[in-house]
Amino acid sequence: LIFYANLFLIKKRYYRYVNILIRAVSVAVGITFILFLLPDSLVQQITDLMGMQEYVIHDKKHAFGAYSPFVDRLQFSYLIVLAIFLELWNIFDLATNQRLPYFFKNSTLILLVIGIIILGARGAQLGFLLGINIWIIGVFYQYGYASIKEKWAPSGALIILTIGLLINTLLIPFAAYKMIPSIQTRYNQMTWELGTFKDGTYQNYDYTHFTSVRRLLSWKHTWAIIQEQPILGVGLGDYNKVMEKAYHKEPLRFPINTHNQFLYYWASGGVLALGAFVFIWLYWLYQCIGTEKYWTSILSGAFFLFYLFVFLLDAPLYYQVGSMTF
Repeated sequence: LIFYANLFLIKKRYYRYVNILIRAVSVAVGITFILFLLPDSLVQQITDLMGMQEYVIHDKKHAFGAYSPFVDRLQFSYLIVLAIFLELWNIFDLATNQRLPYFFKNSTLILLVIGIIILGARGAQLGFLLGINIWIIGVFYQYGYASIKEKWAPSGALIILTIGLLINTLLIPFAAYKMIPSIQTRYNQMTWELGTFKDGTYQNYDYTHFTSVRRLLSWKHTWAIIQEQPILGVGLGDYNKVMEKAYHKEPLRFPINTHNQFLYYWASGGVLALGAFVFIWLYWLYQCIGTEKYWTSILSGAFFLFYLFVFLLDAPLYYQVGSMTF
């Protein structure tokens, strides 16, 4: 309501707001990266002194992703991806690309990408790759499709685009996994966690931190709630209590988690809540894709695809910072 009441001010200073958001996130990423490089003991002293989030020293430093000093690691990752997409829009959109030097924008992009790599939020990383595919398609059709079509026909242009998408979706992630230790450790940890859950040995370890297993249990319990109240849901105010009862039916010590945005709306608000959210979001996408501003359409498509994937693995809108980012 506050945004709508001041819409004229937002439109007047929109590009300034966007740039402030991007630079603020970049500063936060820079601080995170510096802490990532420092020794554990020093980081713990700094974070205690500065009143940042608690820093826990453990043997597998990169197995659970880098330390996030300000907000939850997953929510921070979503904010970084949003900043990357906005910076790309900033670079390509003619209405904004004269406001800051290209070198400054490209440097910011590199720093933000480093941030999404070291934080290790797998859902955000994979969703980011999907969203970047929309940017690849947008750049290709804007700058390369016409000339390539003349030389090699539309089929040749399509083949080149497909190769580019495959490189981004498969080759680059594989190379990153092989060459970047933090990424390799993070995904090996996921494989190991699921392996221990499959063979039943996970209880021999500190399994409460196994985020992959926590997701499986979250989906299981949320779906059980939906089966009990599929039409009206259990209510937003009673959702936590019902989930707590579902978790307590098992002897495991996992904390209560919500790891699917669509299942959360369905379980808490019923079919109407889920349908309303999906309809509004799709209508928003329809309006954005239909705009005459080409790069705004690309930004919207990337944003939609990123969150569509993230919503399958997490419930960002369950938290204040996630809702504000979205």
